[in-house]
This record gives sequence, C-alpha cells and structure tokens, in this order.
Amino acid sequence: MGSGLLFVSPYPQDAVSLAQMLDDASLDVIHVQGLKDAASKLETGNFQVVVTEANLEDGTWLDLLELTRSLGTELVVTNPWADDRFWAEAINLGAYDLLAQPFQRGEVRRLSARFVPQAGLQGLRRHFLNYSYVGPKDSRWMKTESCRMLFHSRP
Repeated sequence: MGSGLLFVSPYPQDAVSLAQMLDDASLDVIHVQGLKDAASKLETGNFQVVVTEANLEDGTWLDLLELTRSLGTELVVTNPWADDRFWAEAINLGAYDLLAQPFQRGEVRRLSARFVPQAGLQGLRRHFLNYSYVGPKDSRWMKTESCRMLFHSRP
C-alpha cells in the first residue's frame, strides 16, 4: 500500500490548501495539473489515494477512475459546482469518496483518517503511553518507560 496522495487539479492554490490541511498526516501530497501527468505519476509513484477535480483540461475524473482501478488505488472526486446528482453518480460509478470545495479541515481530516488509520489512534497512544502488561502472574498494567519507545517508533 502506498503512502502518498496524488492531487490532480489545474488549481495550484487548492493543492497548497490541501497540503497544509494534511501537514500532520503521514501522507505525502504530490500535485499535478492534468490527466497525462497523473498517469505518469501513478505508473512510477506509490499512492494510496488520488484526489481529483471532476473536470481537467485533458480529461475527467472518469478517465482517472479507470487508471486507479487498474492499480488498486482509491479515487476521491472534488468539484466546487457539484450537486447531489453528481455526488450520487460518482459514488455509483466507483469513486471511493467525495470531497467538497472549498476544502474544510474537518472533512480533509476525515478523509485522511481513512488512509492513515494510525492517525485515529493517537488518543489511544497517549492514553497508554506509559503502561504495559506485566504478564499472567501479575495481571495488571504497570507504568514503564519501555512502552514509550514502542508507541513512538515509526517505520
């Protein structure tokens, strides 16, 4: 499974906004402006998800849907002018999710939590940060510093 997010949009300012909102997630955000560049990045990159504008200069989200399906990558569609009918169509045709514009931090975090499951466990990590199980004879949790290293280690 990949560790990145490919954002396909002719609007660089949207890429900056999205990247800032995902700054604390473990997803690298790569921005390209069109379908050709997206296809090239998808062949060489390692992406968990592609977020795309519905309409691109050289194609549409449906073209990207075909590419992502063949690679096993999820597709999220975004469109500032979409109505309920468009959203239903996108989901029915195979889009993984939809992201409304302008981007809202809460919605972007909801999306990133689906692709970075450990992000949702941070509260649990903090709660159990200093505790570890001491074994069957002594069935209780005990404060320990070794657990701190276990929970903070990242690949």
